[in-house]
Amino acid sequence: MHKEMEGKIRILTAVACIIIATACTTTSSVAPTRVPASPEVILTLPPLPTPSPTPTPPTLPPLRINLNEGDVYRIRMNATQELSQTVNDQEQNTLQSFGYEYVYSVQEVDIEGNAHIDVVYDWVLYEQNGPMGRVHYDSSDPSAEVDPTALAFSGLVGNGFSMIVSPQGEVLEISGLNEMYAGMLGKMELPNAEARAVLEQMLTQLFGEEGLKEEMNSTLFEFPEEAVQVGESWTDTTETSLIMPFTIENTYTLHSYEHPIVTIAVSSIISTDPEGSIAELGGIEFRYLLSGEQEGIVEIDVETGMTTRSQIQQVISGDMIMNQEGTEFVIPTTIRSDVDYKVTKEA
Repeated sequence: MHKEMEGKIRILTAVACIIIATACTTTSSVAPTRVPASPEVILTLPPLPTPSPTPTPPTLPPLRINLNEGDVYRIRMNATQELSQTVNDQEQNTLQSFGYEYVYSVQEVDIEGNAHIDVVYDWVLYEQNGPMGRVHYDSSDPSAEVDPTALAFSGLVGNGFSMIVSPQGEVLEISGLNEMYAGMLGKMELPNAEARAVLEQMLTQLFGEEGLKEEMNSTLFEFPEEAVQVGESWTDTTETSLIMPFTIENTYTLHSYEHPIVTIAVSSIISTDPEGSIAELGGIEFRYLLSGEQEGIVEIDVETGMTTRSQIQQVISGDMIMNQEGTEFVIPTTIRSDVDYKVTKEA
């Protein structure tokens, strides 16, 4: 396998890692239904806090997003990933980190309670250290030359979009994407028209309307319609629609409630469709056959309905399959991820 193909593998793997870390933490809930105790999982998170012995309400009323015009929130996501792949019969291990910080500014809350929010990216980090060398991009201290793997990140800062969020936490609408793409591309120094076309395609796939809805849902927990009792669990199944569609079977358990914070434990089974569609990027057809588990916690402020913190651990493995000009490459892949979100109110 020549160096050019290995470089493309690195880019497609980076795309896969980003999708796994952001889209698979998407939350979408239905009316709560009691479920059996979850099977033993292989992941280990710090123990959840022990509920206070003081009396707590036996049932938490339905939660809702409750924002006001002028509210400003700062959301920071950090993900670290250990990536193991077998390329040319050799195991290759890569450590990857990336992060976003964006600012939510509530412009309006309409008569139906929907919040109209402007989202602007304020900071981006991307690091990768492995057999292909080291890549480092930090928008707070950018390097003189941006590696192709980090190009899609380098234009994010200062750009953004608008969204409408329902009281139930569902992202109803995303707008302003064409302006965001133009702003991002205008900041990038691209070597030629081919590179621009590939990057435009990557941007629309990573930061398209459905993809951004799924990413934003990672910080906007969709709530059950019914009241939930502490200790009760409920389930749902969600599907992502990004470059590699995932099916995520979630189990949520209301672990504790100490006003104003409610803590929800999350356990999920993640899989791709073996017969899933084939995507194309930069002249390479590819698809992912991956499955795994994740678990973690989500903390929510009951007064605003906003997530204040979440911690998710994932282990996903399988094959990345690439095809270029009739030659197929099967790359066994394992990705271990730690994904943290922290939300703070500024105004």
